Amino acid sequence: FNDGEKDGTQRNTLKFRSQLEADNGLKTEMLIRESSEKYDVDDINFAATSFRNYLTDSTISGKKNESLGSLTLSRLSEDTRSFHEIKIQKTKFHDIYNGAKRNSSDKTLLRYHFQRSFSEDSIIDAPSTGSVVFESSTDRNKLSPIETRRNKAVGTEIRHRFTDKSTLQYGVRFEDGNKFESTITWKAALKKTITESTALLVDVGTGVVNPTYFEIYGGWGITGNPNLKPEKNKSFSMGLEHHTSNKDTQISIVAFQDVLSNEISTNWGTSSIFNETGKSTRKGVELTYDKQLAKDIKINGNYTFLIAKNADSTVESRRPRHSLNFGLEYFFGPDDAGSLRLKTKSSFENYDQDFSLASFPMNKLPDYTSVDVTGTYKLSEGLTLTAEADNITDQELYDVWGYRSPGRSFFIRLTKRW
Repeated sequence: FNDGEKDGTQRNTLKFRSQLEADNGLKTEMLIRESSEKYDVDDINFAATSFRNYLTDSTISGKKNESLGSLTLSRLSEDTRSFHEIKIQKTKFHDIYNGAKRNSSDKTLLRYHFQRSFSEDSIIDAPSTGSVVFESSTDRNKLSPIETRRNKAVGTEIRHRFTDKSTLQYGVRFEDGNKFESTITWKAALKKTITESTALLVDVGTGVVNPTYFEIYGGWGITGNPNLKPEKNKSFSMGLEHHTSNKDTQISIVAFQDVLSNEISTNWGTSSIFNETGKSTRKGVELTYDKQLAKDIKINGNYTFLIAKNADSTVESRRPRHSLNFGLEYFFGPDDAGSLRLKTKSSFENYDQDFSLASFPMNKLPDYTSVDVTGTYKLSEGLTLTAEADNITDQELYDVWGYRSPGRSFFIRLTKRW
């Protein structure tokens, strides 16, 4: 909006967490969370001439209700060489838009995790450990219960630490469901010590993401596609990590590449969802920097250069070419009870589809830098006061075509932990 966002959101959340430990070492954690939300939405100006007047105010509103309940039982063996964990979780989600039910779904998860040391050492100190995970999950959209998904999965992982502090990690996961073909994914990671202060980083693996209910059923005027295939990804990265002898500075540089098959996209001309033919690529370089300037001051930052393209070599939407984040934190008060943090986020050369033009071309969004300031102070044991100012320069921030991020905003929170 040229004159500011007119919508609002009211969200209420009630959260209860309980943690108990018995004399025999059995730990019990229970989590219950209930959230309700009322939200306003916008209309679309199909005669828009810019991303700034694409949206218009609307009287349409909606309601969301979210519920989560989980119970986790865990136990570390007396010799600290074995760990067992069982988790049961249930989630529900309901969305009513403009008086009509748009989504009603739930998911149930049962998971067992076992970890074991391969030596006489504890799991934490052992040079080699192994773990296995068994999962069973069911999720369904109550608007079409015939499409209930049932999935079973088993995964295993081995980790080893060498005498020169190098580490090796390898994991594999097998998943079988009633809606999509069985898949095997894996991941391997190596951190190889080169010198006392420098290490080589290598990471390679695969992944699979199933279509969402929205992509299958559609909504918002978009036609879903029940014949969608899961997205498949292959990733590779390699880099160096270096720290100074006194450990007050750490720098890393990592080059990466992802190759995505069956990317799920939307054809805005026909308002339909489809799998792209060919392979989409994402490649680039990431730099990170952390330094303790003084006892009470530290800085950190990261920069990502990214080239993301669709299978037809066009620019991938909402993937900025340059992303830069910077943080400066100052500690004060007795025992560093207080802190003041300055954080900036910059985005350059970000593209999205321009819906003000007939062919929906990919156009460049404005570059921006946002500035946030956060202050915290520990008033007493378990009682913390937080004051936060976001986007203090009130910049127009666009990560999505036509949708401006919130302007200048202020928050004050008082948190108590028992």
